[in-house]
Amino acid sequence: MSAGTSAGVPALQLRRALLRHEHGRVSAHRLGEMLRTEHRRLAAAFDGVEDGVVRRHAPGLLREYEAVSVRADDALGTNRLRDALRELLRARELLASMRDLVRAAHDIEAGADRLEELARLAGVARLRALPCLDAPARVLAAARERVRDGRFVHAGHLARACGRQTDALVVQESAARRADAPDLSLESLRALCEATRPLAHPAPDDPAADGSLEVLHALAADGFICLAERMAQELGALLAPRARLYEELARFAEWERAGVLARLRDGLSQVPADQRWDAAARILWRERLQEDARRLREQGERRAGAPFDTPSAGARRPDEAPIRPGL
Repeated sequence: MSAGTSAGVPALQLRRALLRHEHGRVSAHRLGEMLRTEHRRLAAAFDGVEDGVVRRHAPGLLREYEAVSVRADDALGTNRLRDALRELLRARELLASMRDLVRAAHDIEAGADRLEELARLAGVARLRALPCLDAPARVLAAARERVRDGRFVHAGHLARACGRQTDALVVQESAARRADAPDLSLESLRALCEATRPLAHPAPDDPAADGSLEVLHALAADGFICLAERMAQELGALLAPRARLYEELARFAEWERAGVLARLRDGLSQVPADQRWDAAARILWRERLQEDARRLREQGERRAGAPFDTPSAGARRPDEAPIRPGL
């Protein structure tokens, strides 16, 4: 709609004028002029609507508006003022829906452009599938679905929510801000992936193998600090099961880890790939508990089999002087 179009007379005021006319308080000429003025205003407002957008998404709105406008003209020409007011108020509703549709369509298009830019920056499929890109894409898809359902206001809200989620991610920081950027802990993610890679099946599939970490490093160097930091955090969350296995492997000596991973790989050959890391960590955790239980049991057996006159560990011998306080 053009910016110069006024809001017009409030609907309640028009309805009151109709009632006053029907009770002889307002002349037909005066009410007719009010309604004709409103009709001209609506026609000017309709001329400012981007009918191409409306025709593409909801052509039924245009057809109904044209029919309503014709009926309003006919009612005004035959002085059927109540019918004319009903048609004009319906025309108002249709114009409001068209404006909401046009605004939602523009917001959806802007959100799609931002998502396309983020997908280009992400570079690899793993990063494009992260929640920081997948969630706004789902919101935008929901906005398009609302447009198809005719819920244009809701569609606009969803499209603008998508924009708020993505706006901060596409900001490119200045060189001064890049120097103060937080550490992304990419090297720790790389070490985690390399240490647990022998258990990957059927082939190495991790951020260090597909170039995701290199992309994050390049994003941070180019000033996309917020995007790189968000993606690094989400990668860390996705690798949490693998990190738990890495913690368990850290309990073994360096020379033992290859054998442990080979043993786990043989034992987990039938486990689905998405459950393998948790299953491997549970195996090592149970083995550690069993080993601790075995040691405690052996220690208890040694103590139970010791002669009664053998002092237990930490007990004071009869010839030892007592410990004095303060010494």
